[in-house]
Amino acid sequence: MEPLLSGDLDGAGKQLEASKAEYRDDPAWLLNFGNWLARMGRVNEALAVLRRVAAAPDTKLVVASGEVVGSQAASRRAMRVLRYG
Repeated sequence: MEPLLSGDLDGAGKQLEASKAEYRDDPAWLLNFGNWLARMGRVNEALAVLRRVAAAPDTKLVVASGEVVGSQAASRRAMRVLRYG
């Protein structure tokens, strides 16, 4: 998600909102949404979204670095960062 990667939080929020109806159950969308919430300072909401991904069936995703990871592992990693910096 280009706006999120470039730090355009307003643009990312608009893009996420525009795609919410179609993708709100997609693990990649949820991870991006959780990341956006965290970067907006809404940490508790972000953690709730990330817990949802961690509890869902695992899905292989390609993350920004190009690495292929499971959605559960990606969400747990993001939760650790939010909790412990």
